[in-house]
Amino acid sequence: MTADELRTRAEAAFAEERYADALVDAYRAAALRQIERGRVDDVPGATAHEVAVALADAFPEQATDVHRCAGLFDLVLYGGRPATLEQARDVLGLDDRLGARR
Repeated sequence: MTADELRTRAEAAFAEERYADALVDAYRAAALRQIERGRVDDVPGATAHEVAVALADAFPEQATDVHRCAGLFDLVLYGGRPATLEQARDVLGLDDRLGARR
């Protein structure tokens, strides 16, 4: 699956008010987009926090956002916590912020 496909899936989940699915797919899209662009290395099996460290190194101005979004990803996917509209929107926005820099 590509970053664009994950992003499309995240946007569809967001529109259907499935905020947990939107958040998870949006974080994966943000990470994969930067792998596709060669900004971070593809490390199979990397945790969300390991990916966040790599993204924060590549985008130091977004480090706080990246780590916050990785924490949300873990809480939602592994902690079984619900995601809010604002949280899902925030992670979708991270993809936008990282994607805007080439």
